[in-house]
Amino acid sequence: MHTINENWEFYLSKFITSNPQEKPDFLIDIPNSWQDYDETSSKSKYGYFSYRKVITGLDPNKEYAIFLAESPQNSCKFFINGKLLNQIGTPGTSSETEKPYFAPIYSIFYPDEQGNVEIIFHVSSFVQTKSGIFNSIFLGEKPDILFYYTLQNGVAWLVIGTLAILSCLNILLFVLSPKRRENLYFSLLTIVLAFRVGISGFSIFSIAFPTIPYRLLLMMESVSIWTTPMLLCFIILVSADTKIKNHVALKTLLFSATFVGLISLFLPESVGVFLSPFIDTISLVIPCFIFVFLITQITIDNIITVLNLSTILVLTLALAFEMFFKTRTFSSPFQVYPLFFLVYAIFQFITLAAQQSILYNKQKALVKHLKKLNDVCLSFVPKEFLKQIDKNSVNKVELGDYSEKQMTITYTNLDFISKWETDLSSEQEYTLFSNCVSIIYPIIKKYNGYIAKIISEDIVALFPNHPSDAINCNLEISEMLSNYTNQEINDYFTLKKSTGVHYGNLLLGTIGEEHRLNDTVISEAVNVVSRLSDVAKTYNVDFVFSDEVFNIIRENKFDFAQLGITTIKGKSQPLSIYTCTKKQTGVKND
Repeated sequence: MHTINENWEFYLSKFITSNPQEKPDFLIDIPNSWQDYDETSSKSKYGYFSYRKVITGLDPNKEYAIFLAESPQNSCKFFINGKLLNQIGTPGTSSETEKPYFAPIYSIFYPDEQGNVEIIFHVSSFVQTKSGIFNSIFLGEKPDILFYYTLQNGVAWLVIGTLAILSCLNILLFVLSPKRRENLYFSLLTIVLAFRVGISGFSIFSIAFPTIPYRLLLMMESVSIWTTPMLLCFIILVSADTKIKNHVALKTLLFSATFVGLISLFLPESVGVFLSPFIDTISLVIPCFIFVFLITQITIDNIITVLNLSTILVLTLALAFEMFFKTRTFSSPFQVYPLFFLVYAIFQFITLAAQQSILYNKQKALVKHLKKLNDVCLSFVPKEFLKQIDKNSVNKVELGDYSEKQMTITYTNLDFISKWETDLSSEQEYTLFSNCVSIIYPIIKKYNGYIAKIISEDIVALFPNHPSDAINCNLEISEMLSNYTNQEINDYFTLKKSTGVHYGNLLLGTIGEEHRLNDTVISEAVNVVSRLSDVAKTYNVDFVFSDEVFNIIRENKFDFAQLGITTIKGKSQPLSIYTCTKKQTGVKND
């Protein structure tokens, strides 16, 4: 396989036949524009013409093929030894008779008996201002040419497929998180690049969809050119901080690319073609600018900025290679720049993975933080309270939620009396009370209860199950507090514990206002149990309980002691009160 780029016969304003009698106007090398070889004074930008070249020394028994990645601008007929093998569009002698189109050329042929082959191109260009054959022509045995043709085709579809998958992933991320608009713009950018690979250079869309109108192909190519830098700007603007978002140069470039691109869609083909170099330049300058700009913003710990920087660098190289092809400063049987788009896609996959990793870590940290906040909330609003009002989460609690239950309520007062002449300070009392609560709370929890309220030096606890839980709990609390005061600071203060225990109907619910809720217990039983706590002080015992409690637990094996009958403020009937010291059988009446 080799190129056949040198010394092509060129005929101006002629569609020659095989073995022409007239002499060529000049010899031309390709890839190039015929205008660079035209020594006439007119130098017309448009016209029709023929290319001719004779190849000798081929094996007449072997099958050969010719490969041209992009057909001559704007239409052509391709002849081998006088036989028409391929036609792209319809060459004409005027703009009215010409039907422009572009697509790759791959044709198979046999040389004549002498091993010679005459190649003729009929080409017309009444749209492009600069026309000619702008790709190397490769000739070789069929297997070699077919390999490069198939490879070119396969890589192009691989790149397009990869970019399409990447676009779908970004769309999915945008649907899941609409506030992250950069995912939407990345999706659009990726699909634009996929169209660009399918249209530019080796135009596989022309092969796959030969009925696509030429005007539509040009519009798709134009859109893919100017939307690339525009979308890059949008990505930077929506994902960057305020300083970058307000950057004048970036906004100017964005406006320029958008304006020129939109204008090119509605202008005549010839004008759009004229603006094409300007649009190409913008599409290359903007990524370069963004690349340099991001370098100034990069930080060591900002992995996403590094990945975006790498992505834009790869994209810039891809655009640069594409421009090399367009300006014919680089020629190859295989177009390299689609591979850069593939590398771009790989970097995007890595970026997406990094973003998801960062989001996952942030989510883990947020979950941990929320769990901590929830635990803090539950320390103010116990889970047991939520259970009683039929709620499974703090965030489901609303103002006015309530539930009526029958349960045991205890009211404990802790009185710290200094053994010195001076009273305990507020700080001392706070410390002592806090230490006692830390002892009391686990015991209450052990016996299926929970602290509903702490008021000054008073503790209100609820026991939803059996009243015996409250009795056993208070027996253990008395023992633990006794050990605490005897072992720690008995020389400094005396602790007097007095607890009332009662059983009855309780109304549990939330009060306050929308932004400040408080859980509360409302019942006659609250008043009764607080009075019973005072009665315990009068009888100088750790705790007392009412008839209602006694009637339920009397069958249990406790050592009961009836203290007497007392009148409770707010109760019309006197109450029998009891206490106990430990689990035994029977009841003692004093």
